[in-house]
This record gives sequence, C-alpha cells and structure tokens, in this order.
Amino acid sequence: MPPSITPAQKKLWESKELRDWHTALERYPEAIESKNKKGLVELDTWYREELPKAIAGRSPGYLEQGELVKLMEWKLARGKWRPRLVQFVKDLSADMVVKTTEEALRQMPVIVDPKSPKAGALPELCKLKGGCLACFRLEA
Repeated sequence: MPPSITPAQKKLWESKELRDWHTALERYPEAIESKNKKGLVELDTWYREELPKAIAGRSPGYLEQGELVKLMEWKLARGKWRPRLVQFVKDLSADMVVKTTEEALRQMPVIVDPKSPKAGALPELCKLKGGCLACFRLEA
C-alpha cells in the first residue's frame, strides 16, 4: 500500500513557486530528525555530504562494498527495516559491487533508456541482490 500524502505535501507538489520548494528543502534536516530513528541523522549526513564526494573523487565513479552496505542501511532507516536486504548486500563480492556500480554510474543520467529495457543505470543496478538500488540518488 503506498504511503498517504498529507495536505501539505499535496500543496507543495502542486506549487509552482520556487520559494515553496526552497523552504521545504531547508526543513529537510528537521524532517529527518523528527523520524526519531537511531543513527538516521548521521547516515543521512553521510549520504548527502560524504558519499557524493567519495564517488566524485574516483575516476570512473563507483561504490565500494562497505559504502553500499551503509547506503542500504540509510535507505532502510528512512522506511521499514528489512534486515535480510542488508544481509544480501553484505554477501555481495566487493568486485561485483565496484564493477556494477561503476557501469551504472557511467550510464547516468540515463536511468532507463526508453528505447531499450536493457539499457541505462536501472537495469545495471538491479543485478545487485538485495533489491534494485536505483532509488538512491547516486551522484558521480
């Protein structure tokens, strides 16, 4: 069942005012804190500030296995905890993670090529057991 949308969320999505979006973005850290999930603030800071720099510092960009584990922990801390998914990611070989994420990031910003269901970053990331990780905004 999809999550319900609050009236405030609906109003924001319908807004064409840039200031409304800036205000919402400024309140993001407060929203993360309000979830009261252990370690989420630290994981979210790592995700938004440290991970993009680490990826950008590599040529070509890629994720290391430990980063992928932490990324899955960040994702699950924001929603429903599914420990089995973390284990799937921990069980991936370091080499496979590097190769797969490197290829997916190489194909960014093409998430899915509408001309081919096999082209783009989304299918590449779906090769990693533990669920499709393309929902993460990986910036190279």
